[in-house]
Amino acid sequence: MSQKGNLRLYEEILVLHPDTNEKDQKQIYAESVKVIESYKGTLHHLDTWGSRPIVNRGKKVTRGWYFHAVFSAEPETIAELRRKFRINDRVIYFHHEKLSQGTLPKKHIEDFHQILIQSARWEQERLLKIQKKVGADGTYPSKRR
Repeated sequence: MSQKGNLRLYEEILVLHPDTNEKDQKQIYAESVKVIESYKGTLHHLDTWGSRPIVNRGKKVTRGWYFHAVFSAEPETIAELRRKFRINDRVIYFHHEKLSQGTLPKKHIEDFHQILIQSARWEQERLLKIQKKVGADGTYPSKRR
């Protein structure tokens, strides 16, 4: 294995099958943390986003349990995590992103949360604009006659 100086910061999105119970969710992440730690890495943050719709990926499953993690690890860790996720039928989707050199985990997590808050605000504003356009009868002005 590599030396401690070869650690990089990664961000992970993981989507589990909607039928995955809480015990299995915890077990999958416990195994992931073991892999990260076996490569001298550290899990900095784990967020559970809950059950959400899945963007159409050509699958019959329409919802999934979303997780977001930030961790430091050696590059070889990603290959092992991907291998484990591919053979686990509970995992629907996963994505790993290497963050820029010198990115601080705490700062990245704070910035990420601010982006989520702003996105939620924009979505709320978008829905309000739609509601203003739609009349009491549920149709747009161009459809009313």
